[in-house]
Amino acid sequence: MSVAHDLNVIDEQKRKESAQTLVAETSRQLRELRLGTAALESGDDAQWREARVFALELIQAATPLELSLLIACAKEVLHFSERRFAFNTNPQTITLYMLSALETLALELERLKRDPNAR
Repeated sequence: MSVAHDLNVIDEQKRKESAQTLVAETSRQLRELRLGTAALESGDDAQWREARVFALELIQAATPLELSLLIACAKEVLHFSERRFAFNTNPQTITLYMLSALETLALELERLKRDPNAR
């Protein structure tokens, strides 16, 4: 085997380890965020901002690890959190969309936990 191949294998192993660490930490953060569902439903601005920051940080952390579906799920959370503040949207509707986006994110995290080779 060539040195380049060995380095690629090492890089991929580091990426997988970093991805699994990110998935574990993000799952914990998502659990905490979901405990604030009642605050989201009541329109608490701080809770909505927390969801926005959570999504932004997840996008930033997942991008170099090439976790495309996780990034897409985080972008959906970001979209609804930004839409909540930018438009005069029916609060019940946008909350329903946000809760669905958080659920989709949770499903993707579970998939990544089960398959460490997934991207």
